[in-house]
Amino acid sequence: MPRRDISMSPDEIDAFLAANREAVVAATHVDGGTLATVAGYELRDGAIAARLPAGDPVLDALRADDRVCVTIEQFPSYAEIRAVMVHGRATIGSDAPLVEVVVPLGPDVVSFDFAKQALPAE
Repeated sequence: MPRRDISMSPDEIDAFLAANREAVVAATHVDGGTLATVAGYELRDGAIAARLPAGDPVLDALRADDRVCVTIEQFPSYAEIRAVMVHGRATIGSDAPLVEVVVPLGPDVVSFDFAKQALPAE
C-alpha cells in the first residue's frame, strides 16, 4: 500500500509559518553534536528571522558553522501534529541584547501535517 503524502503545500507552509511565533533553532556544536534553543521569529522577505539572546551558545556555533535547521511545530494532539523544518545557511546580525539569525525559505523545506493521514483516499 503506498504511503499517503502528508506534506504541506507551499500555501499551507506560508499560512502555518505566519500563524506561529516560536521556533527551535539548531546548530552543530563546535566539538560535535547538536545545540538547540527556542527563539521567537517572524517571516520577512521569504526568510525566517529568529531572535536569539546575545550570549546563546547556538550563536557561537552558527558563527563557527553557519549550517542551521529551524523547526516550527505544533502538537495539540497526535492527529494534529504539524511541522515545518527549514535547513540552510544562517546570516547572523550584529551583537545586541537580541541577535537576529536569518534563514531563507529555500528548497530545503520539509513539512508534515498528520491530519492528512485521516483524509479519504483520492
